Amino acid sequence: MCKKQTYTFKVSNRGTNVYESSLRTTYEVNIPNHLRNGKMSMISVIQGTIAIKTDNSTFHSINELGVQTNLPIMGFDTEVSSGFSCQNFTTLFNVDLTTYHTNNINLPINISNPIGMMRCGSLPEKLVFQRYATSAGIKELYDTGVGNSDYISFTLLIEFDD
Repeated sequence: MCKKQTYTFKVSNRGTNVYESSLRTTYEVNIPNHLRNGKMSMISVIQGTIAIKTDNSTFHSINELGVQTNLPIMGFDTEVSSGFSCQNFTTLFNVDLTTYHTNNINLPINISNPIGMMRCGSLPEKLVFQRYATSAGIKELYDTGVGNSDYISFTLLIEFDD
């Protein structure tokens, strides 16, 4: 049995490697060449943070706040806007808002229950990630508003198949 290759990959929406493709919601980063090796992998999120400037009404109107991505995760999601089909699984992580009740601060919210290991196809050239919120059963991109309240950070553990 060969030794598996495991890498840690930290990503945030800050720095010179980040391109903001949609204002305060969608970001792109280049994935390093040696991680784009065409192999299947197992990926887990070992850390995740989303910062938002908020008040109590935000915590009571959002059902779920998270980050979705273009990683080729092998899985499906039944939460679709219309129709009876599933869509590809895109959720990288989400954060728990139920314990927060603070007004008018820039609040970093950390991942509390990681999704677990996710099986992925070969990694793309660019990692696209977006902040989303689910309110009233509808999943939409979430704009945090003006200011420095849109920080997103996560660390992936990537283990490639032999």
